Amino acid sequence: MSTFGKLEMQDRAYVRELKNGNGLPLLEDWEYVHSILPFLALFHDATVRISGSSYATSNMYMFEVFGIGKKIREMCNHPDSRIRSMAQSMKIKYDKYWGEPNSLNMLLLIALILDPTHKMKFINWYAEHFFGSDEATSFIKNVNSSLISLFNEYNGQMGESLASSQEYRPHEGGKVDPYGFKPFYKSSGRNKADSEVTKYLDEALEEEGDLDVLIWWKDNCTQYPVLARISREVLAIPVSTVASESTFSTGGRVLDAYRSSLSSTTVEALICTQDWVKKKDDGIETSSLVTYDELNTLQQLEQDFLFQSSLGGSSASTRLDDDD
Repeated sequence: MSTFGKLEMQDRAYVRELKNGNGLPLLEDWEYVHSILPFLALFHDATVRISGSSYATSNMYMFEVFGIGKKIREMCNHPDSRIRSMAQSMKIKYDKYWGEPNSLNMLLLIALILDPTHKMKFINWYAEHFFGSDEATSFIKNVNSSLISLFNEYNGQMGESLASSQEYRPHEGGKVDPYGFKPFYKSSGRNKADSEVTKYLDEALEEEGDLDVLIWWKDNCTQYPVLARISREVLAIPVSTVASESTFSTGGRVLDAYRSSLSSTTVEALICTQDWVKKKDDGIETSSLVTYDELNTLQQLEQDFLFQSSLGGSSASTRLDDDD
């Protein structure tokens, strides 16, 4: 017997409250809930992954979006009519934001390409299997064009920076272009995009696992200098505001209605101490960030501040009495 089945036998208030609504859940209802748990777990796991703050998330966002879209389409053909109806309603909402391939955020797609476990191969495969033939062709073309345009933008900036730094130092390495013939060499097919981007996309995918994409690009920055520079900026874009919101909510829990008179020193100490305690509980070794001497100094400053505040308050009240 389930926990709620036992609760139904022992708690009359539980039975009474539910009977005022849609009634007590039946065995069929619990079986239905159990059947959709694996489907709902996909959303939970995806939310946890893209809400991380200690690793890059922009490279996995579209991967999660495509994966959820694939599962929703599969559930639309489920033999259970209730699950099928739920999935069809979810597909309508999903298509509202992600149904038009050429309306997708190209920067997030480029971030997915910059993940060496996916690259352009994954996007090509997904488009060919889940988009119409014309849509897939147009979509792949737009993604490729956006990637090359972004590469040329960064390559041009690096080229201009290198040229300006070498203009008066011709013997420090690199070829100088004193006559301004660089546009000719670019137009004649010697663009770096023809080599660096193609080389990166043609190489085999990295194995899936605990790959740190930022470390991978750090290790391969000499082989792909322009793409590495793009990766440092694109992959650093957080796709979730959970981390920043949790920071402010922590401050809100410290500064409640009964602690609003705490000084900034005490508030900072409370927030930092909470963070250190959490790290210690997670098994992360942390060094002592505040020594005893520094702590004594902070306490003395705190006492001096409170003392000065009390003097200021009494002086103010004395002046008011004198004015009266």
